[in-house]
Amino acid sequence: MTRTYGKTNWLVYGCDDDRSVIVVAAPGNPASPFYFRLSPGKDGYHLTGEGTGSKDATDSAYRDLNMLSEKDIATLIAKTRHR
Repeated sequence: MTRTYGKTNWLVYGCDDDRSVIVVAAPGNPASPFYFRLSPGKDGYHLTGEGTGSKDATDSAYRDLNMLSEKDIATLIAKTRHR
């Protein structure tokens, strides 16, 4: 599904573990190529990313994604399952 983070479009995919999310820069996004991973850890969710797209675009999206609560992430995962 497509969501907006940092004022740019990202494709959101739920992982098979039903606890992790991959967020990939959508076509036309200046952050492309770039992806983020939200995955659970002992002290809550961890946000990591990798790619070579625009740092301004990735930093902006990182700020938005980093503000998601565990409930927000669970909701994203559930929505990816209903597509």
